[in-house]
Amino acid sequence: IAVWNGSTWSALGSEMNGNINALLVSGSDLYAGGYFTTAGGISASKIAKWNGSTWSALGSGLDNASGTAVNALVANGNDVYVGGYFTQAGGSAAASLAKWNGSSWSAMGPGFANAVYAVAALANGELVAASYGTVRRWNGAHQWIRAPAQSLPNPTLLLRALDKLRAARLAEFPCSLYWRAAR
Repeated sequence: IAVWNGSTWSALGSEMNGNINALLVSGSDLYAGGYFTTAGGISASKIAKWNGSTWSALGSGLDNASGTAVNALVANGNDVYVGGYFTQAGGSAAASLAKWNGSSWSAMGPGFANAVYAVAALANGELVAASYGTVRRWNGAHQWIRAPAQSLPNPTLLLRALDKLRAARLAEFPCSLYWRAAR
């Protein structure tokens, strides 16, 4: 990872030992997620935080099984939500979506059977995630509800639709996410 200061690029500490799939700026911190096990020379399983001077691990991170990776990051308040393909976060069961509260990991209900490729926080505080054509909304009561648009041919349409929603300042989840994205 490198930072541009207006005239030159410089490295942000030492490198990760694998791919970076997602970046998130939250406050003064930069989160990086992907397919790596070290960041800046420290052990960091699939996710790490840059505080402006050093990289640090988020607890024990995600499980280190083959294929485990972070694909999406979003902040909602002080919490960071991580979507990807994994079965554990912080040593506890978490199916492809987990929450980091700054000191510990927690599962998001039963999670997803497949990899999560897009996660977004809506203006009303709801969390939305997409996994292989399935879009679900977190109801805050430890369960996922199928969003009205249940099938998308490509999860990146979720991000396009949510960008349109933010621009329109809508607080409600759309009745037809695919229809809005296709417009």
